Amino acid sequence: MKTLLPFLILLIPISHFSQSVAIEEFYANHGFHDNTVKIRIGGALIKMGSWFIEEPATRSLVKKARSARILVNDAAHAIDRRELDHLTREIRRDGYESLALVRDGLDKVEIYIREDRGYIRNLLLILNSDDEFVMASLDCRFTMDDIQAALDEEL
Repeated sequence: MKTLLPFLILLIPISHFSQSVAIEEFYANHGFHDNTVKIRIGGALIKMGSWFIEEPATRSLVKKARSARILVNDAAHAIDRRELDHLTREIRRDGYESLALVRDGLDKVEIYIREDRGYIRNLLLILNSDDEFVMASLDCRFTMDDIQAALDEEL
Protein backbone atom coordinates (compact mmCIF):
# COMPACT_ATOMS: atom_id res chain seq x y z
CA MET A 1 0.00 0.00 0.00
CA LYS A 2 2.87 2.38 0.77
CA THR A 3 4.25 2.03 -2.76
CA LEU A 4 0.80 2.50 -4.31
CA LEU A 5 0.13 5.84 -2.63
CA PRO A 6 3.00 7.79 -4.29
CA PHE A 7 1.97 6.37 -7.65
CA LEU A 8 -1.63 7.52 -7.17
CA ILE A 9 -0.44 10.97 -6.11
CA LEU A 10 1.58 11.22 -9.33
CA LEU A 11 -1.57 10.47 -11.36
CA ILE A 12 -3.47 13.47 -9.99
CA PRO A 13 -1.86 16.06 -12.31
CA ILE A 14 -2.25 13.73 -15.28
CA SER A 15 -5.95 13.35 -14.69
CA HIS A 16 -6.32 17.10 -14.23
CA PHE A 17 -5.04 17.83 -17.73
CA SER A 18 -6.71 14.92 -19.48
CA GLN A 19 -9.70 15.42 -21.72
CA SER A 20 -13.21 15.87 -20.46
CA VAL A 21 -15.24 12.84 -19.36
CA ALA A 22 -17.96 13.95 -21.81
CA ILE A 23 -15.47 13.76 -24.70
CA GLU A 24 -14.25 10.33 -23.60
CA GLU A 25 -17.84 9.05 -23.41
CA PHE A 26 -18.66 10.52 -26.82
CA TYR A 27 -15.69 8.72 -28.40
CA ALA A 28 -16.71 5.49 -26.65
CA ASN A 29 -20.36 5.72 -27.72
CA HIS A 30 -19.74 6.59 -31.36
CA GLY A 31 -16.48 4.87 -32.22
CA PHE A 32 -17.80 1.42 -33.06
CA HIS A 33 -20.41 1.98 -35.79
CA ASP A 34 -19.91 0.78 -39.34
CA ASN A 35 -18.46 3.50 -41.56
CA THR A 36 -16.90 5.20 -38.55
CA VAL A 37 -13.17 5.77 -38.30
CA LYS A 38 -11.60 6.29 -34.89
CA ILE A 39 -7.90 7.19 -34.72
CA ARG A 40 -5.61 7.80 -31.74
CA ILE A 41 -2.15 9.27 -32.37
CA GLY A 42 0.49 9.26 -29.65
CA GLY A 43 2.99 11.98 -28.91
CA ALA A 44 5.93 10.09 -30.42
CA LEU A 45 4.21 9.77 -33.80
CA ILE A 46 3.19 13.43 -33.71
CA LYS A 47 6.80 14.45 -33.05
CA MET A 48 8.01 12.25 -35.92
CA GLY A 49 5.44 13.87 -38.20
CA SER A 50 6.77 17.30 -37.24
CA TRP A 51 10.05 16.43 -39.00
CA PHE A 52 8.24 16.93 -42.32
CA ILE A 53 7.04 20.46 -41.52
CA GLU A 54 9.24 23.14 -43.02
CA GLU A 55 7.96 26.20 -41.15
CA PRO A 56 9.73 26.58 -37.76
CA ALA A 57 6.80 28.05 -35.79
CA THR A 58 4.39 25.41 -37.06
CA ARG A 59 6.91 22.64 -36.32
CA SER A 60 7.34 23.98 -32.79
CA LEU A 61 3.56 24.07 -32.33
CA VAL A 62 3.14 20.47 -33.50
CA LYS A 63 5.94 19.28 -31.20
CA LYS A 64 3.99 20.64 -28.23
CA ALA A 65 1.08 18.28 -28.94
CA ARG A 66 0.94 15.25 -26.65
CA SER A 67 -1.74 13.15 -28.32
CA ALA A 68 -4.58 13.42 -30.80
CA ARG A 69 -7.87 11.60 -31.32
CA ILE A 70 -10.03 11.76 -34.40
CA LEU A 71 -13.53 10.41 -34.99
CA VAL A 72 -15.01 10.51 -38.50
CA ASN A 73 -18.61 9.45 -39.01
CA ASP A 74 -20.56 9.49 -42.27
CA ALA A 75 -24.23 10.34 -42.79
CA ALA A 76 -25.33 6.70 -42.40
CA HIS A 77 -24.81 7.05 -38.63
CA ALA A 78 -25.54 10.72 -38.18
CA ILE A 79 -24.93 12.20 -34.76
CA ASP A 80 -28.18 13.24 -33.12
CA ARG A 81 -28.44 17.00 -32.53
CA ARG A 82 -29.45 16.39 -28.89
CA GLU A 83 -26.27 14.34 -28.29
CA LEU A 84 -24.17 17.12 -29.76
CA ASP A 85 -25.92 19.75 -27.64
CA HIS A 86 -25.34 17.58 -24.55
CA LEU A 87 -21.64 17.25 -25.42
CA THR A 88 -21.37 21.02 -25.87
CA ARG A 89 -23.02 21.73 -22.50
CA GLU A 90 -20.79 19.21 -20.72
CA ILE A 91 -17.51 20.44 -22.18
CA ARG A 92 -18.42 24.02 -21.27
CA ARG A 93 -18.94 22.82 -17.68
CA ASP A 94 -15.50 21.23 -17.86
CA GLY A 95 -13.89 24.58 -18.69
CA TYR A 96 -13.84 24.55 -22.48
CA GLU A 97 -14.40 27.90 -24.20
CA SER A 98 -15.52 28.51 -27.75
CA LEU A 99 -12.64 29.85 -29.84
CA ALA A 100 -14.36 29.94 -33.23
CA LEU A 101 -17.64 29.08 -34.92
CA VAL A 102 -18.04 28.98 -38.70
CA ARG A 103 -21.37 28.27 -40.43
CA ASP A 104 -22.03 27.65 -44.09
CA GLY A 105 -25.69 26.82 -44.53
CA LEU A 106 -26.30 23.77 -42.34
CA ASP A 107 -22.58 22.95 -42.13
CA LYS A 108 -20.92 24.06 -38.92
CA VAL A 109 -17.37 24.01 -37.57
CA GLU A 110 -16.73 24.74 -33.89
CA ILE A 111 -13.37 25.03 -32.16
CA TYR A 112 -13.11 24.83 -28.38
CA ILE A 113 -10.10 25.24 -26.10
CA ARG A 114 -9.45 24.56 -22.45
CA GLU A 115 -6.84 26.73 -20.79
CA ASP A 116 -4.94 26.33 -17.55
CA ARG A 117 -2.30 28.68 -16.16
CA GLY A 118 -1.91 30.54 -19.43
CA TYR A 119 -1.56 27.43 -21.59
CA ILE A 120 -4.04 25.83 -23.93
CA ARG A 121 -4.18 22.27 -22.63
CA ASN A 122 -6.90 20.85 -24.88
CA LEU A 123 -8.17 21.78 -28.32
CA LEU A 124 -11.40 20.32 -29.72
CA LEU A 125 -12.69 20.68 -33.28
CA ILE A 126 -16.22 19.59 -34.22
CA LEU A 127 -17.35 19.60 -37.85
CA ASN A 128 -20.99 18.76 -38.43
CA SER A 129 -22.50 18.67 -41.92
CA ASP A 130 -25.25 16.79 -43.73
CA ASP A 131 -22.93 14.08 -45.00
CA GLU A 132 -20.17 13.90 -42.39
CA PHE A 133 -19.30 14.42 -38.75
CA VAL A 134 -15.69 14.91 -37.60
CA MET A 135 -14.46 15.41 -34.06
CA ALA A 136 -10.75 15.92 -33.43
CA SER A 137 -9.26 16.52 -30.00
CA LEU A 138 -5.71 17.39 -29.12
CA ASP A 139 -3.93 17.25 -25.78
CA CYS A 140 -1.30 19.95 -25.94
CA ARG A 141 0.52 22.76 -24.21
CA PHE A 142 0.24 25.81 -26.45
CA THR A 143 0.10 29.50 -25.79
CA MET A 144 -1.95 31.87 -27.89
CA ASP A 145 1.37 33.36 -29.03
CA ASP A 146 2.43 29.92 -30.37
CA ILE A 147 -0.75 29.70 -32.41
CA GLN A 148 -0.43 33.28 -33.64
CA ALA A 149 3.18 32.68 -34.75
CA ALA A 150 2.12 29.61 -36.73
CA LEU A 151 -0.76 31.52 -38.34
CA ASP A 152 1.50 34.48 -39.20
CA GLU A 153 4.00 32.11 -40.75
CA GLU A 154 1.34 30.66 -43.07
CA LEU A 155 0.21 34.10 -44.27
